[in-house]
Amino acid sequence: MSFWATWCDACAAELGALNRLSARAKASGGVVIGVDVGEPRAKAAAFAREHGLAYPQLVDENMKLADALGQKRLPATLVLDR
Repeated sequence: MSFWATWCDACAAELGALNRLSARAKASGGVVIGVDVGEPRAKAAAFAREHGLAYPQLVDENMKLADALGQKRLPATLVLDR
């Protein structure tokens, strides 16, 4: 799970690596999920399309998920198991 925002340059810098990781993870049953935080759904969707994000994206407009997981900085990537 990778937390990001459209204004975050460091987040944009890791998108290619996350796309590649997603392709590799899929082969072994894993999944990469992006989570845009603090922004409107339409803005996040346009950014994801523009940057060719090939993995599922969630939008955490009110930062409820980020807050629940203690994520205060971007980018932030969490690795979760089953």
